[in-house]
Amino acid sequence: MEVCFDNYLEAIQDDEMEAESAANIVALCFLLMAYTQTVPELLKNRTAVLSQIISKDEKFNRILTDLDSSFSWDANENHKETSENEMYDPICEMLTLVKKSHDWSDLADYYLALRYVWNLVDNDLGWEFNRRIGVEMMNSFVSVENMYALRFLENDYDSLLE
Repeated sequence: MEVCFDNYLEAIQDDEMEAESAANIVALCFLLMAYTQTVPELLKNRTAVLSQIISKDEKFNRILTDLDSSFSWDANENHKETSENEMYDPICEMLTLVKKSHDWSDLADYYLALRYVWNLVDNDLGWEFNRRIGVEMMNSFVSVENMYALRFLENDYDSLLE
């Protein structure tokens, strides 16, 4: 992942690659933040998580039931490090670069909504409320034919209602 970040940061210096590289950096940040913020919650609520997932994915069940204790500690430490505001400002800067691009502007809107859907925002609102805001944003973006929001809702809408 570090190699990807370094290469994208280098590519961002090229005016022709700036927006695309920024979008790739945002994608990597979102994946990292989603992982580091979601895993500790899953570990806290293992029983509830397993009851929902066990019927769908036996491999995931084995992973959750046979966790190494160091995994839980690592996940919680990673969550502490990335849950602080240090990642929010760079992501906002990258999203601004993406939004300024004619070709990638819709992707910036999609990522803005996705921040709320995945609760990757720094506010005092609860996860459910943020998710609802994100879904409403996605719906709004679909109304202006944002293909990223449309694909997201086509693929994930049922899981958002659970």
